[in-house]
Amino acid sequence: MPIHTRPLVALGLAMLVGAGCPGSSDEKYSPPPSGAAVCQDGIACCQEDELVCVGNPDSTTVCRCFKAWDCESAVDPKKCWQNKADVPDGNGDWTCQSQGNVEKCVRPGSDVPPSKNGWICKATGSGVECTRTTNTPDGTTNWNCSYSGEFKSCIKSGGTVGGDAGPYQDGSGVQADQGPTPTGDIGLPKGWNCATNNLGEMVCKKAGAGVPPGGGTFKCSWKANKITCEGSSAQPPGGMSGWQCVENELIGWRCTKTITPDDYPDGTGGWNCYSGSDFNGTVCVKPPPPQQGK
Repeated sequence: MPIHTRPLVALGLAMLVGAGCPGSSDEKYSPPPSGAAVCQDGIACCQEDELVCVGNPDSTTVCRCFKAWDCESAVDPKKCWQNKADVPDGNGDWTCQSQGNVEKCVRPGSDVPPSKNGWICKATGSGVECTRTTNTPDGTTNWNCSYSGEFKSCIKSGGTVGGDAGPYQDGSGVQADQGPTPTGDIGLPKGWNCATNNLGEMVCKKAGAGVPPGGGTFKCSWKANKITCEGSSAQPPGGMSGWQCVENELIGWRCTKTITPDDYPDGTGGWNCYSGSDFNGTVCVKPPPPQQGK
């Protein structure tokens, strides 16, 4: 499971509550040593003052460790992920992104969480913003990390993210241009920028796709054969493009669109897609075909 949490009870819970979780300062913050082994032991990866805990101390408190990861390989991880373990206070409603060696999480409201585990948080004109140096599985910059909502994934790259970007240049999981995009070989429609990552996955990105037209800021999910986007827009979004948008006083606009083959890079299924204004469009990932005999 990609969530490094477990309920803490009895003595362990009392110790964590006493340690000030989640409101501790970051005076004792220490990132993973550069090049250290990736820790996959859940909350045991963190000291007590590094844990971020949410819940009711009188019943169930759930704690998360930003140094804990789930990976596809325990010995030589190539792809690792977290779910909410990396957000500033463990609560929901954050929209996060990783750009080079900096990651940022924002959310509406005025509740600024304590700066902890490297996060520096402040109020802005539109809500709350937290930034820090990108947290990677082993403390090095040889990872390409991206967020989908509060789900974070990191893929090991052959170069450095930021500065010398190696095969990756942004947080989308899309490789940098190293010659012509292979659209001719795989018959992808115009507008998709595709490449194969070092796990054999085909990763495609298309700017402007997967979000309601008309401007605004949206976060979208692809499931149950629908794209559902929620966010704000200065004018009614959608129009004559298959989107159906309804205004809601709590979330701004909720727009839905039935997924069609044209929404996928090659017109077929088997893709895991997500979209949003933070991604400037749609990112779709397809796993490699199974090898014979496996």
